[in-house]
Amino acid sequence: MSSAGQLLIAGRIPGERIQTTVITADSATFTTTEIVVATGTAAPLVAGRIYMVVFDAGFQTTVDGILRVMIREDNLAGTSIQIRDFFIDNTGTASAARVEVEFEAQATGNKVFVATGDMLSGGGTANLNASGTLPSYLYVDYVRG
Repeated sequence: MSSAGQLLIAGRIPGERIQTTVITADSATFTTTEIVVATGTAAPLVAGRIYMVVFDAGFQTTVDGILRVMIREDNLAGTSIQIRDFFIDNTGTASAARVEVEFEAQATGNKVFVATGDMLSGGGTANLNASGTLPSYLYVDYVRG
């Protein structure tokens, strides 16, 4: 337990959330060209520690199809650290997509993660679907190290 006046540093307790980005607006629509659908706030990482990066979102499409979601380091051109494909149906409501990956920090400092999406099949358009009452999330938890 901490005491009054004690300086506390994030990322010292396994399972501790160190960064959360709440997404409350739809992304741009996309087809077979990969775009960034969410950008996380910079997370304060420590070299050699393991973190869990999670993207938990809803997507909608104009036709049934296969959606590819990736978590990348830094930006659209950054290293892809996790890829997942999801079948998304055109029911008028968002379909769930959750992507998570353990990430070992190579350097101490702030790190940004982005989530990207593109359609692998289906021929229609898709977008991340989010609002103030039905948000999506991109967050980082400290795991170990």
